[in-house]
Amino acid sequence: RDEAITSLEAKLSGSKTAENEANKRAEELQDKVSTLREAAAEMEDGLQLADAEASLAARECESLRADIERTDRLHEEELAARDGDLADRDEAITSLETELAGSKTA
Repeated sequence: RDEAITSLEAKLSGSKTAENEANKRAEELQDKVSTLREAAAEMEDGLQLADAEASLAARECESLRADIERTDRLHEEELAARDGDLADRDEAITSLETELAGSKTA
């Protein structure tokens, strides 16, 4: 009977030790889960920030493209106006040359 009690006590002690180790391991795992959740939340915040920055950059890019297109149009209009001025000058020079040639023959 003493042997049976000693055996049961040893088993009980072993199971208490196993229970304590299991509880300790469960706490460690719970800590890891909490750490991972915190890291995931930080990553999510980082992703949201990156997404907002990407949206802002895209809007800035579109604004710059619009500015470039507007500048190109203005330059094209200015070049067309200069071409018109040059054509008018060429016409005036030709007219003066014609008049000059006419006055030399007269």
